[in-house]
Amino acid sequence: MFFKNLKAAGIGAALLVGLLAGNATAGTVSLQNSFSFNDTDLILTDTNSSQEWLNINKTAGRSYNDISAKFGSTQEFDGWRYATSTDLNTMLSSWTGTSVSGTGYNSYAAPGLSDLLSYIGSSYTSNGTVVATGFVGEFSGVDYIWYAAIGSNSDGTAFSRTNNSTKSLSNTSGFGNFLVRDVSVVPLPPSAILFGTALFGLAALRRRKRKAA
Repeated sequence: MFFKNLKAAGIGAALLVGLLAGNATAGTVSLQNSFSFNDTDLILTDTNSSQEWLNINKTAGRSYNDISAKFGSTQEFDGWRYATSTDLNTMLSSWTGTSVSGTGYNSYAAPGLSDLLSYIGSSYTSNGTVVATGFVGEFSGVDYIWYAAIGSNSDGTAFSRTNNSTKSLSNTSGFGNFLVRDVSVVPLPPSAILFGTALFGLAALRRRKRKAA
């Protein structure tokens, strides 16, 4: 029994070391100033647009029909929705500092885009180009959904295309799904603003008394 427990503990320790090593590696990847990342739930937050992005690897190999059926209250993707091309372009513009628009092919200099793909997820790497592909919430007719592609080349250039092609709503290819969640910034209550103003006023009054003395 002792050796069984020791063996189990050794396996557990090895797994823990592996997880910590993985987190350390992820921690070396740069985040842009307006972004934050929850490495437990794999959620990237863009504070500029007040949107959260779910890592596409969490939904890899799952169809639109499967994902969209779980958007309801208390279900797996409660609060999430499919991103549109506008959502993607806004996020890419925020990350790269380059204006990205339209649904066609965009190519631009963005050395930091490979870091973005470390957070939002990637589907494959080919000849030094890292690519994220996933379904988006735009359709062709009633039976086909668009998928988007975002890529980072080894020379520091990047590309994106939010209407890359279409797949059937039941397609379960290796693509992920670009899911976004709108988050609202909670404003400070009036009482907190009044309290802060009062503190500022007291500090100013003390300074005046000191000068008068």
